[in-house]
Amino acid sequence: MFSGIKVRNKNVDVNLLQFATDTLFVCESSLRNIMTIKAMLRCFELSFGLRVNFHKSKIGVIGVDRNLVNMYSEILHCSLMELPFSYLGLPVGGNPSRCSFWEPVLSKIRKKKLLVWKGRYLSFTRRVCLIKSVIDVIHLFFLSFFKAPIGVRKEISKL
Repeated sequence: MFSGIKVRNKNVDVNLLQFATDTLFVCESSLRNIMTIKAMLRCFELSFGLRVNFHKSKIGVIGVDRNLVNMYSEILHCSLMELPFSYLGLPVGGNPSRCSFWEPVLSKIRKKKLLVWKGRYLSFTRRVCLIKSVIDVIHLFFLSFFKAPIGVRKEISKL
């Protein structure tokens, strides 16, 4: 009853992505799909005795009439999501060739990690060890999905 989308130039259907407590339904725009999602969520609630948090749930669409999106949102009792949005820490709908796309990665490296170390008296060897074990991992997640522009790569190396 639920029809997903085909990945371009591949014979792969995508309809559901899940990680931990996050679920992302990927489908064509149709009332049938929306009603099927609503039925699946209700069956989940009844089967497991858990509740779907609709205050955290959002609906996002690409290339669909705004009135139709508003109707879907009311049926599912969730809010609208604008592009670009973040899913599992990755921006969806942005342009990875722009430096602004990489600002969340750069700010994480600048603020969350390096400021803590500035006041500490660590030897050069210990700093290198911290960089290799902590900071390298931050941008590797992004780089496993997107190619960074040269300016961003230079900034990461400089930091």
